Amino acid sequence: TWSFTASKTCYATVSWSQPITATTTRHAYLQMELPPPPTPISPGSSSSPGPTIDTLTPTFYWSAVSCADYYGLYIRDLATNTLVFDSQARGIQITGTSYTLPSGVLEWGKPYRWNMNSHNSAGWGSS
Repeated sequence: TWSFTASKTCYATVSWSQPITATTTRHAYLQMELPPPPTPISPGSSSSPGPTIDTLTPTFYWSAVSCADYYGLYIRDLATNTLVFDSQARGIQITGTSYTLPSGVLEWGKPYRWNMNSHNSAGWGSS
């Protein structure tokens, strides 16, 4: 009997057991799954309203996702419900666990919400 089990973060779990004969060949392929979103660390909080920040170019921090090759960052103006920053639409591939927002995106006195998703060879995960 030949047995095989493979399980790793972001890969589909593959498992089977089957009798093997001299003429039986089995191949196993691991399929990459879409990565989970990273966990935001700062700025902000998980409840509204979040804290007031003192810069229009904040640095965003999040936890790493082990199978992600880069991340997408999205910032929404809550007053107008408009997406004011979309790194994917801008062609920005964010690597690492932080990103400093360029000037010209945020405005003083407005409430914003940010979220993220992760990318790997299977594509973009949900945010």
